[in-house]
Amino acid sequence: MENATLFRFMLNLRNVQVDNL
Repeated sequence: MENATLFRFMLNLRNVQVDNL
């Protein structure tokens, strides 16, 4: 398991939410 991938995925979701706002 790669924690870096999961971390990047979570950051990506946050960025999408911010863009939607």
